Amino acid sequence: MSQVVRVGLISDTHGAVPRAVFSALAGVTRILHAGDVGSSRVLDELGRIAPVAAVRGNTDLESDLALSLPSFLVADVAGVRFAVTHIKGRALTLDDARRNGCDVYVFGHTHIPDLTGDDGLWIVNPGSPSRTRAGHGHSVGVVEVSEGTVTSVEVLEIG
Repeated sequence: MSQVVRVGLISDTHGAVPRAVFSALAGVTRILHAGDVGSSRVLDELGRIAPVAAVRGNTDLESDLALSLPSFLVADVAGVRFAVTHIKGRALTLDDARRNGCDVYVFGHTHIPDLTGDDGLWIVNPGSPSRTRAGHGHSVGVVEVSEGTVTSVEVLEIG
């Protein structure tokens, strides 16, 4: 029986990690943060759940994270390749992700959850767990991987 690996997706925390994030991301083996982290304290808090990789967002340019976080990253988790950036199409385009063999493209910035599939590439905006916009609730994303294949992608509304 194959093992299922869960990857947490989060964005636009803006310095806060609400309690609901801990239960929503319980059991993930890795967290990918798509920017506007807010402070290194957020990464420390998320690190209590699972190892974290993050990119900087536009508001991180004014924080202690400005020089320590990349503008985009490509991460391999359990045989699945993730492309992570803050603003869709800016530092890393969908074409860049495809050329790099990515399976999942993660972005943030809008605070509006989005989940679409486009010719074999999952495109996910996990929304924001701390600041809502346009009537959408607080949210995070979870990707399940088995045998190097994405088996499930969802955006979870959290309390």
